[in-house]
Amino acid sequence: MKENKFDLDDIQKKKVRGTRYLVSWLIMMVVGGIILTVMALWDGFTTALQIGLPLFTAVNAGLISYFSHLYQKREKELIRKSYIDSLTGLKNARYLSERIDELLARQEREGQQFALIFLDLDDFKQYNQSHGHTFGDKLLQKVAGFLKENCRTQDTIARYGGDEFIIFSPGAGVEESEQAAMRIKEDLSQHTFNVEGQQISLQLSGGVSVCPEDGTTKKTLLEAADSNLHQAKEQRNTIVFSRQTPAVPHSKLKRPIEVSDGENHLRKIERKTTSLSLLAKQGDLEIIRQKINEDKVFRIKGEKNNFEWYFLLRGKIIRQSDEKEISPGSFITVKNTEEETYFKTLEESLLLCVTTNPVFESKQEQFRRLVELNEKVKEMDRQTEAHCDRLQTLSLHTGEKLGLDDNKLFMLGYASFLHDIGKLKVNPDILGKEVELTEEEWKQIKQHPAWRKEIITEHLSRELFQKVGEIVHQHHEHYDGSGYPDGLEGEEIPIEAQILSVADAFDAMTTERPYKEAKSRQEARETLRREKGRQFNPEVVEAFLQAEAEIARGEGAQNKKGPVTADM
Repeated sequence: MKENKFDLDDIQKKKVRGTRYLVSWLIMMVVGGIILTVMALWDGFTTALQIGLPLFTAVNAGLISYFSHLYQKREKELIRKSYIDSLTGLKNARYLSERIDELLARQEREGQQFALIFLDLDDFKQYNQSHGHTFGDKLLQKVAGFLKENCRTQDTIARYGGDEFIIFSPGAGVEESEQAAMRIKEDLSQHTFNVEGQQISLQLSGGVSVCPEDGTTKKTLLEAADSNLHQAKEQRNTIVFSRQTPAVPHSKLKRPIEVSDGENHLRKIERKTTSLSLLAKQGDLEIIRQKINEDKVFRIKGEKNNFEWYFLLRGKIIRQSDEKEISPGSFITVKNTEEETYFKTLEESLLLCVTTNPVFESKQEQFRRLVELNEKVKEMDRQTEAHCDRLQTLSLHTGEKLGLDDNKLFMLGYASFLHDIGKLKVNPDILGKEVELTEEEWKQIKQHPAWRKEIITEHLSRELFQKVGEIVHQHHEHYDGSGYPDGLEGEEIPIEAQILSVADAFDAMTTERPYKEAKSRQEARETLRREKGRQFNPEVVEAFLQAEAEIARGEGAQNKKGPVTADM
C-alpha cells in the first residue's frame, strides 16, 4: 500500500512558528521587566506595583492567550491537513486507522453496523505509461470527483494509495453495501472522463467487508475487504463480497418503486442455446428470466430448504418422464427437494423463475467457463468444433435407443461436446501431421484423456462436471480391455463412455483427415460390426447403427429428446 504523505515542510514550519512565539513572549517578559524597573527607579516602587505590574500582567496574559489560541488553531489545521490527500482532496490512508476505531467504538456502543468498500481501478497503469503521470493524476482527480457525487453524504471517501480508494459507509449493512458497491461499479463503467481532450472510460474491481458480519476488529475487517478485493482484481470489473452469492442491486437504485421495460435487467448471460437475465433481487430472493431455443433439454434440480417457482411465459415444453405438455400460463413449483426433473422445449420458450436461493452468480460463472471452453475448442480448428457437434447428435440419439435415463443423457450431451478438449495440450504439429505418427507421438496423443479430464474439472468444478470428466476420460477404453488409459473392460466402462467411443470412431472414419481419406458410411458401419465384442459393446453398436440410419434419413430430428442445453 502506498501511503499518501502530507507536506512534511508544515511540521518544520510549525516548529519554527512555535519557537518564534516563545521568543516573542520572552522578549515581552524582558521588556516588561525593564519597564517595571525603570518605573520603580524613576517614580518609586509603589507606583511600579500599582500601575506597571497590573498593566504588565494583563498584557502578558493577553499575549499568552492569543499565542495559545493561534498555536492550537494551527495545530488543528496541521492535523486536518495530515489526513488529506494532496492530489485528490479526499481523506488519505492516515485517516483509515482512526476512522475505523471510531466506527468500531460506535458499533460496540450503539450496535450500528458499517461497511468498508475497497475499490481499485482496472488497468490504470496503462494511462501513466502511455500518457504520463500528469495525465494519470488528472484522471485520478476526475475519479475522486465522481466518487464524491455517487456516495451518500454520510459516507467518507479516502484515497487508499495509488489508484485504490476506500469508502467508509456508516449504518450500511450487507445488502446496502453490496447495492452501493455494484451501483458505483456499473455507473463508472458507463461514465466517460474528459482529460486533456481525451474521452476515457474506466472499470473498477472492489472488495467489501461489513461489521459485524465479517468481523468486529480492525484486523479482520481490513483483511476481509482486502482479500475480496484481491479476488475481484483477478476477475476484473467485479465486486466480491464475503458471502458466496452476493446481492445485486437494481440498475439505478435511486427509487423504492421503479418501472422498467422488458429489456431492462441487472445482468445477462448468453449461450447459443439459451440466455438468462436477472431482472430483480432482494436479499436472497432472485427473479430470473430464461429463454431456451427449440428442441433443447434442460434440467430443474431443487435444493433442500429452498423454494423455486417457474412460470412459462411463452412457448411449449414437455416433462420428459411422462411427456406431460406444459403451455403458457402453467407453472412448476419446486419445494425443499434435491430431486431433478428434465424438460424439453417443443418451440422457443420463455420462463420466469422466482427462487429463494441465489443462483444467478453461480450460473453466470458456469456459463462463462463453458463459453471459455467452447472458444478453446474453436481455437483448435473448425473441424474439431463440427466434429463435437456431430458427435453430440449421434451420441444422444444412440443413448435414446438404449433407453438411458434423462440424467445419463444429460451427462452424455456435455461429454460428447467436451470430449476432445484434452487435445489443447497436444502439440499442434502432431495433430496436423499428414503421415503416420511415431511411437513417441502416439504416447503424447494417448495422454489427452487425462488432460481433458483435468481441463474439464479445473474449469467446471460442479459435481455434474466431475461425472462428465470421468466419461470423457474413459471413452478410449475398449470392450475387451485393450484400450486406454486404465485398461477397463465390459461393464466396468460407463455406458455413456461406450456410446461416445462408438460415435467418435464412426465420425473419425467418415471424416477426411490430413493423414487419411474418409471412408464411406457403409464402410464405417461394416467396421463397427466387425469390432463388436472387441473394441465396442455389441448392444451399443446395434443401437448406434439404428440411430445413425434414422439421422441419415432425416428422422433423428423427430426424436423426443434433443441436444442438451443447461440445467436450472
